[in-house]
Amino acid sequence: MKIFTQISAFLSLLAILFLGQGCEKARTEYPIEPKIAYKSHSLLYFNGNYTLKLLLDYTDGDGDLGLSETDSLPPFQDSGKYYFNFYAHYFEKINGEFTQLTPNYPFPFGDTIHYHGRIPELLDRNKKKPIKGEIQYDVAMGAGPLRGKEVKLRIYLYDRALHKSNEIETPEITFP
Repeated sequence: MKIFTQISAFLSLLAILFLGQGCEKARTEYPIEPKIAYKSHSLLYFNGNYTLKLLLDYTDGDGDLGLSETDSLPPFQDSGKYYFNFYAHYFEKINGEFTQLTPNYPFPFGDTIHYHGRIPELLDRNKKKPIKGEIQYDVAMGAGPLRGKEVKLRIYLYDRALHKSNEIETPEITFP
């Protein structure tokens, strides 16, 4: 009987130790550079205009993704390189190959077509902790002659410390 009591006490102690370990919150760590992954998209057509809704997964090791409205001084000033923190470059399939277009295509001059934007802060900037989640980004594609075209976007982000994420591409998107 004494052995049974000792074994019961030992097993109870062991169970308490395992339960205590399970209650301790594990600290998740990610690299300080943002990482994004394509999750899904949907294409909406309303009043003659297309909107592409993108859904991306993200992680960021220090949680400094996103910009606030007050982020307007260098390096985030209007017309500066880091004014946008979400970069989406437009490619269209022409003669079987995806080509990055300019508004003046097929002429080689002019800026490329892009759908850059600013995503808002995802975490209070006073908190520095790893974050993980989803970003939905809506791309107003407009009413141009898109019917039947096959396109894709090349996407990357910058965080507030100007760390660049990996680059991803959407799958081929065909306009109905």
